[in-house]
Amino acid sequence: MKTVNPSIRFQLKKSKSNALGEHPIVCTISYYGRVEKATSIYILPKYWDASTQRVKKSCPNSLTINKQLNSTLNKVLDRVDKYLKNGEKFTVKMLASDDEITPYNSRRYKDIQGRMVKERGLSIGTIRNYLTTFNTLSHHFGNEEFLIDDINLGVLKSIGDEYKKKGYKDGSLLKFYKNVHAVWSYARDNRMVIDNPFKGIRMRVLEKSGRLYFLEPIHVQMMMKAFISMVADVKEDGGWTYKEGAFERLRVRSSVEFSLGFFLVLLKMNGSAPIDAALLRLDAIEEKLINGDMYYCINLKRKKTNMAVNIRCKKDMLSTILLSHYMGSSRNGYLYPIMRGDEDGDRAIALSMQHFTRVGIDKLRKVCERLNEAIYELNSKGGTIPWIDAKKVVYYTARHTFATAYLSSPNASLRGLASLMGRGIESIGTYVHMLGRDEEIVENISQLPF
Repeated sequence: MKTVNPSIRFQLKKSKSNALGEHPIVCTISYYGRVEKATSIYILPKYWDASTQRVKKSCPNSLTINKQLNSTLNKVLDRVDKYLKNGEKFTVKMLASDDEITPYNSRRYKDIQGRMVKERGLSIGTIRNYLTTFNTLSHHFGNEEFLIDDINLGVLKSIGDEYKKKGYKDGSLLKFYKNVHAVWSYARDNRMVIDNPFKGIRMRVLEKSGRLYFLEPIHVQMMMKAFISMVADVKEDGGWTYKEGAFERLRVRSSVEFSLGFFLVLLKMNGSAPIDAALLRLDAIEEKLINGDMYYCINLKRKKTNMAVNIRCKKDMLSTILLSHYMGSSRNGYLYPIMRGDEDGDRAIALSMQHFTRVGIDKLRKVCERLNEAIYELNSKGGTIPWIDAKKVVYYTARHTFATAYLSSPNASLRGLASLMGRGIESIGTYVHMLGRDEEIVENISQLPF
């Protein structure tokens, strides 16, 4: 078999120019594909020597520019030598990247998946799902020694077509996509690979899974009223008491009251992810007077991004039930009764969340179905309230609902949304800063319609 060596050339890209009439110098790398790597150097055409692929001596700063071009060339060549020396497979994008790859003794998919499973301490059921995904890939490639670099969008589409021919349900294909994407994301985050060739698949998967579904403000208001009617008797003077048995049911994680209440907690906590609310500790909550009103101040870091999130929740009847109610019955410092069994700690909560979400989402969807009955009655009298797609409602819906409602408010800004939700800078905007002052945080959340 003929060996193909990478080709590296510098060219003056005359199809582009700046206001001074200068053209950019690009490094073109060819190896089973072609990538242009920018050098950020612009020169006039008269200074470029195409035969030597360098700038002429008559060019100002020619020595500095040629030194930079040589440095770029050496970096690419060093990367090629490193891959060849280690016997590793590489792509043209990997050669063009400026990122460094973490040394790793194996690029086999099964080894990377095994490392991820071990580090994250996944449950037995989840591990079995990943093994099923690996077996599907092994069957497609005809062996178990395939590399993570062998997987691309074409492979996923081919396997997707096989699933459809065999009559598998969409949920099976969705689970396969999610598992493959999780392994790829782990490899990318640990710099075992440079780029994810099918990064767009994640958004398509999430659209099918319902995580991008959001509720209208009227739906949230109806949920809040339904929750209050379940657990409290409200008096004419504004006072209230717990309904008979509600005080105890709120502390049972399998109850309808807790399932619905936990969804509302996520909304009150700036659309927090379910795991972040489950890991909320007592010592992260304090009461504080802001602008003449009492607020619950919650300062935490997101588990996924490790970014700080400052939550300011106005103290009223609903927030008192959702927060204060659990302060006297916490287990080992965790506010909500998510854990089951004798295990303790963050990992125990993460494992317990898998069981809780299955039970809780089922009860949450039944509440939405009852709300649809109320919507039908209102619409029959001239109302125009949209239906709730109960089958798409999951706990993560609260996060998307918060974001959508916030962006519809008068003072909405990407900076504010990023700070309130603990999102990464790359997913919100280039110039994102944290909201630090209590008054600034309260001003942002006071515009919400619920």
